[in-house]
Amino acid sequence: MSVLVGGLAVWATLRSANPKRKINWWVRSNTPLFERLAGDGAMLTVSLGTARLTHPRIIELILSCSGDRDVTAEMFYERKQIKFDFDHAVAAVLDVSSDPADALLPGIDKWQELIPGTGGMQRGGLLVEPSLLRRGQTVTVTVLIDGEEKPVRCVQFPLVDVEQSNVRPGSP
Repeated sequence: MSVLVGGLAVWATLRSANPKRKINWWVRSNTPLFERLAGDGAMLTVSLGTARLTHPRIIELILSCSGDRDVTAEMFYERKQIKFDFDHAVAAVLDVSSDPADALLPGIDKWQELIPGTGGMQRGGLLVEPSLLRRGQTVTVTVLIDGEEKPVRCVQFPLVDVEQSNVRPGSP
């Protein structure tokens, strides 16, 4: 019996000294605003300011702090951001929300760059600034892009002692 109690004490000590921090991210939706109209010559257009969007698409990106402890801003190595690549420039960040609603929202910025040899085509995505993500907090970012559906990739995850997973918690 004392061996069992001793083993549990060692496990509890190691667990508390090395808490598991984890961020899950996934795309809840990647939906075109409209399908191509065929046949009758009707034309539906979407514009943002003066820019006409030929393939407008709404993407909902979810970040969930699903580990045992909070993720703090200090855990972002050299204060680098988490970087997501959508393979198309982000036309607009439409919404950023959090559950619970009283949790601080991380700073969200767009990034974009020219793709060499394409005559001016751009790719881009989102940057998540170093910030506190509370245990159990879920952040939803909704963006508008102009382009065909491509997989969203996390291309920079500079967090120290934080595991990342690109699946929804509880998914098989």
